[in-house]
Amino acid sequence: MRTLPPYVALCLFTLPGLLLLPVKLLALLAIAHGHAASGIATIVVAKVGGAAVVARLYALTLPTLLGIPWFARAYARFMLLKARSLDLLRASRAARLATRLSRTARAGWRRLLRRRRAALHRNRNRVLRALRRFAWQFRARRQPERRSSPRPPSRKLP
Repeated sequence: MRTLPPYVALCLFTLPGLLLLPVKLLALLAIAHGHAASGIATIVVAKVGGAAVVARLYALTLPTLLGIPWFARAYARFMLLKARSLDLLRASRAARLATRLSRTARAGWRRLLRRRRAALHRNRNRVLRALRRFAWQFRARRQPERRSSPRPPSRKLP
């Protein structure tokens, strides 16, 4: 991929988007004819699949594409615009609140999972004790001459 000429790499980079355009149009046609679920599912699959393919091709062809002067200029402008936009977004009050809310939600989720794991561990020990008791009683009924004690032996769990 990296050894391709720059304009061939550009064609290869734009090819998945062009190939998926008819699929998306057919999905819109399906929606128009009453098949909304299948049309929306097709659009979603095409978008996700196309984005994955384009992202991989972008990573492979970027060094070659930067050999095209107009692409290199547009890329530099876009990356500068992207960096400025992200800086403005991160400095906004809404982003700070969203970050704080996200941290709080993650901490609450971790606490919930920790409590749940502890409860599962306690319940697991109870279930294992009950299963051992059931197995002992089952064996005692099948082979009454071998068992003389009316209660199962008590054992501590690891």
